[in-house]
Amino acid sequence: APAEAEAQAAHMVKQSKAWAVASQDADTLLFGAPRLARNLSASQRRRQGLGTRQTPPELVELSVMLEQQGLTQEQLILLGMLIGTDYNQGGIKGIGPKKALKLVKEHVTGDGVSDDGRRALFAAVKWEEYFEQDWHDVYTLLAHPAVTDDYSLAWKAPDKQAVLRILVGQHEFSLERIEASLAKMTPKQRGLDAFF
Repeated sequence: APAEAEAQAAHMVKQSKAWAVASQDADTLLFGAPRLARNLSASQRRRQGLGTRQTPPELVELSVMLEQQGLTQEQLILLGMLIGTDYNQGGIKGIGPKKALKLVKEHVTGDGVSDDGRRALFAAVKWEEYFEQDWHDVYTLLAHPAVTDDYSLAWKAPDKQAVLRILVGQHEFSLERIEASLAKMTPKQRGLDAFF
């Protein structure tokens, strides 16, 4: 991917090269991914503090979510910018999802979003007091991300040493669990004809 992996994945789903983007990152929806699959893990649990919490798989359909909230894709991007994205961590202080939704709907109509509406919105929330990067640059990165059509999808066996080096060496996963998972990926000989 030329820039963001989530943007490239969203592009691939839009082109029907994949069915959904599997990610925890909601920015994927801002990039226009038609479907986002979250919480995909065998244990259906995530670490939280000292313990874990149950996290069943979740499928977010962008068109359904936009319709339920009465939003356009552009309004969703603006809402995301107010509450925080990978490009402006934490969002605008004092603005949560409800207030952001209200502000976006007040300043930007669903039909024919213009720079005037966006400009008024970001002036009202005093964007420049919170972020050095211009709001328009962040908006452009989300609305028109750098993606490529120059890719090929090829499935091959994982590089076990690289998996161990990254997951165990860098991220301190359990060696036994990772080796057990890798063993499940290794095809087993089914019979004598497997030699030919």
